[in-house]
Amino acid sequence: MRTGSLIELTANMKIELSSHFSGAEVAPGRLDIVIVPGTDPRETWDEDVLSWLRQQAATPGTDILSVCTGIYLCGKAGLVDGRRACGPRDLQSELRKMYPEAEFVGEELRWARDGNFWSSGGVTNGNDLVASYCRESGRFPGPIAEFACEMANVGDRPQFYSKSQGVVSPGHSMAAS
Repeated sequence: MRTGSLIELTANMKIELSSHFSGAEVAPGRLDIVIVPGTDPRETWDEDVLSWLRQQAATPGTDILSVCTGIYLCGKAGLVDGRRACGPRDLQSELRKMYPEAEFVGEELRWARDGNFWSSGGVTNGNDLVASYCRESGRFPGPIAEFACEMANVGDRPQFYSKSQGVVSPGHSMAAS
């Protein structure tokens, strides 16, 4: 794919590619944050993609934020090995089998941080992850982070599911915790 290409997303949406991972403007050392969005868990990635992501994660000052099924790409790149990580709540068993060197805590936590690697459960937990990142990473002044979270109406859900008002997921009933 080259710059200017249209990338088809779900629901027949398309976005225009403004930078390719091979471009100098996104080379390791040029980015502060790399957000890895949810992907199809069955997707395969070329070694050049995996290498780029590994190099970004190894660059001091670069944080990796994995949202939802983005954990599969991060796992394939080896970023979860030896780390505490999340991923979709109902896929924790599969993730543990695929990436046994990681400690998956996505049944308990909406998001987790391990060094410069941040990961979240489902896609809506990505909002919680970004809010937490803005508040805790030190990259944004506190008042600015709070203003942005307020403007985005992110809310303030707790990191632990057990501290929520209720739990709703397949196999779980709605109950106060």
